[in-house]
Amino acid sequence: MPSPLGWTLVALVILCFLALLRRRRTPLRLADGAPLPDDAFDAVVACLVLSELLPQERRYVLERARSRLVPGGLLVVADEVVPRTRWGRVRHALFRLPVAALTWLLTQQTTHPLADLSGAVCDAGFVDVAEERLWHDDFALVTARRQRPS
Repeated sequence: MPSPLGWTLVALVILCFLALLRRRRTPLRLADGAPLPDDAFDAVVACLVLSELLPQERRYVLERARSRLVPGGLLVVADEVVPRTRWGRVRHALFRLPVAALTWLLTQQTTHPLADLSGAVCDAGFVDVAEERLWHDDFALVTARRQRPS
C-alpha cells in the first residue's frame, strides 16, 4: 500500500540479523521466500544497531546495506559514539557505567560506542557522508548515499 508520499514499504530488515545470518551461512530472504535482491531499496535505516556488533560484523552489514541500495540510495545510521573530547569521554563513561553493568548482569552482553562511525560508513563505499552529533556528543546521526554510476 503506497504512503501519502507515494512510497511503498517492501520489507523491514533488522540489520543486526545480517551478521547473525552470516555466522550461520543462512541467506536472507523476504517473507515470501524470495532472496533479497541487490539494488532493491531506496533507503536503509539503522538505529542503535551497529554498536551491538563486532567490527567485522559492522563492515559486513554496511557493505550488504550498500549493495541492497539503488544507486543514489540513502543510508541513515543513528548510534552511540565515543565523544570527541576528553571531558566528554569521562562524563560518558561515568554515566554509562551503571547501565552497562546492569546490562552485562542481565544479558552477558554490552554495547560498544563507535569511535569512527563516519569512517566506517566511508570505508564501506558510501559517498556524501555527513555526521551530526547529538546528546552531549555521544550520539551521532550519519547520512550517506550509494554512489551513482559515472
